[in-house]
Amino acid sequence: MHKIFTSIPKKDLRVDLNLPPIENDKEYKVEIKFGTEVELSECSTVKNIYIDFKNLKLKKGFGYHYYVLDIQGAIFQKDKLPQDKMKCQSEQLIKKKLLSFSESFIDYKYNSNVPFFIPENLALEYRLWKVDNDYKSLILNLCLSSLNYL
Repeated sequence: MHKIFTSIPKKDLRVDLNLPPIENDKEYKVEIKFGTEVELSECSTVKNIYIDFKNLKLKKGFGYHYYVLDIQGAIFQKDKLPQDKMKCQSEQLIKKKLLSFSESFIDYKYNSNVPFFIPENLALEYRLWKVDNDYKSLILNLCLSSLNYL
């Protein structure tokens, strides 16, 4: 018997990215981020968590491609987050959603589920970006500008 998904950490949660069909799907990219909710002081300025996207690995299972985020969950503990520069006098705690500082982009594929295996204390976050198919040349512009100085 073949395993559909291989080498999945036991504590990871499977989250399927299901995208709706849209016209001209080749013109879109999907920005991937990860988020978590933590209780922080109401005047905390912390907005991001650090996730190295080198740890997001595309794996091949039996007839399926999937992603595994291979990181230690300890970096998301409240005491491991960056501390605020300003001292907050308020002791009021509120839940804040923190998103990963960096992001990854994948191709838009509405006709298939894209499975992600992520630590159970994270959520998969995404948004769509429309891509301009026309490339702009900067090298030519830079070369012409350089000639004006000669």
